[in-house]
Amino acid sequence: MSNKPRLDRARALAEAHPELQQFGQNHDDEVWNGKTACTHTVCQFLMLVWHGKKLTLNEVNTMAGMPKNATNSFGKPRGMVAPELRAFLKAADIPMVIKYGLPFEKLLSFSDRGPVFYGMRYGSAPRCKRPGVSPKPNGFALAFDGAGTTQRGIDHIRHAVVMLGYLNQRDANGTVTRTDVFRKEPNHGSPARPERPPYDQISAGQAKREYLDYHDVLGNKLYSAVPIRELPVSQEATDMPGLRVVDLKPLGGFAVIRGNDHAAIQLADRERIKLPANDCKQIIAEGRLDPPLDNVPGDRASVVLVGNEAAVLLKSDIEILPECPPHLGPN
Repeated sequence: MSNKPRLDRARALAEAHPELQQFGQNHDDEVWNGKTACTHTVCQFLMLVWHGKKLTLNEVNTMAGMPKNATNSFGKPRGMVAPELRAFLKAADIPMVIKYGLPFEKLLSFSDRGPVFYGMRYGSAPRCKRPGVSPKPNGFALAFDGAGTTQRGIDHIRHAVVMLGYLNQRDANGTVTRTDVFRKEPNHGSPARPERPPYDQISAGQAKREYLDYHDVLGNKLYSAVPIRELPVSQEATDMPGLRVVDLKPLGGFAVIRGNDHAAIQLADRERIKLPANDCKQIIAEGRLDPPLDNVPGDRASVVLVGNEAAVLLKSDIEILPECPPHLGPN
């Protein structure tokens, strides 16, 4: 955990939902099967972080007022443009406004309120570090296996990303030695690019270059959407400042709640969700709480993540089954 609860909340949600990529999602047949859905995917994440609701790419398309499989004036597939992003933000009741020409330092400042959307040049993004891949022109991305861009030959396309926030790293004297930026780049999840990093960790200099090259190389106005108020942080988040899930591994199946008086903990805001006996939740991953929960009997660390609430359940409270019993059905 950091000293920035809004960043911690956004990172936890992104880590709990690695499936939020342009490709490989269900219900994407109205957005060219994800080909044009970079901004749509960012919108999915913004809805999740502000309202805890997971939309499909098709639902984002509808809320933005876009036609199915939209095309440009030349009849080619196109993505979401600014008026449609504005329409989505209004329909979704997300308190963000579109800005043009903001200095990069202003973007960083706005991200203290909550995640920030910005347009960038794909070829200027930090690359995925792999054997034989050059770090030029903007170095490599860190944080997760598969982080960074992996598609070549499309350097000059416009692309959309979401900045979750940043952390200043300081030396023993308190001097800032570097600034790490956490931002999600959604062009993943296809058969050719099956990696699904929840976000990339890059330097502020790397983020600044990919952002500025949207104008300096592609010739477009700098384009962003920023929060007009702070993302709420619940009291529970400060009551449990050490809650962190580590050693995440993909896991399928379903969690059935054993008995009453159990609760899931939402990663987004640390709120506890009371769950009835025999409730059934789809599992997306397993991991370990570091540190373990206090005042809980038995195994206080081993958990599973369930998808719909981006929440954790103690393994000691559940039974893991390959399918939900027919009389229960998944929630």
